[in-house]
Amino acid sequence: MQKENQRVALSKRLLKDGLLRLLSEKTIDKINVTELCADSGINRATFYRHYASPRAVLDDIKSELSRGIQAYARDINNLDDAVAYLEDVCTYMQLNANTVKVLMNCNLDAEFLQVLNECCDALMERKMTSYMKREIDIRSVQLMYCFFCGGGYFLLRRWILSEINKTPREVAELIMSFFNLETAFNII
Repeated sequence: MQKENQRVALSKRLLKDGLLRLLSEKTIDKINVTELCADSGINRATFYRHYASPRAVLDDIKSELSRGIQAYARDINNLDDAVAYLEDVCTYMQLNANTVKVLMNCNLDAEFLQVLNECCDALMERKMTSYMKREIDIRSVQLMYCFFCGGGYFLLRRWILSEINKTPREVAELIMSFFNLETAFNII
């Protein structure tokens, strides 16, 4: 059973790597199963055993990236917590820069931003009980997280794509410097 799991993982990894290579040349809508299989060295039967379309492989890549980012989720109660969280996310993105660059470069901004929004939503859900106890306007919190996520995304995008020589810590501190922290932490 262990060998089968390793084979499945290897097949999926080859397909994901193949899709990322192809995405560096063309959009997801222009990639077909035959081309992906040829690039990945996987036969069509194996492909269809795991995925229904190249888009499903892309969804798997995005889910993997989302899970990786969400693994750093923590309670954020002060500036140090927020910077530490953002530093962890930036480090993860830097370690996975090849994947992140392809997703960002291939006009998949909306899809990648959705990954970060899901992470922000997960963070917000963790704090929801606290918000309710303090009778905070939930709509304001949602808007704040949206702003934070969108602005943070485009800063991260420029950092990753332009290979700006800043550490994950410096980027995290820069992102946090753009916010009115007194207001934000009254809400957070």
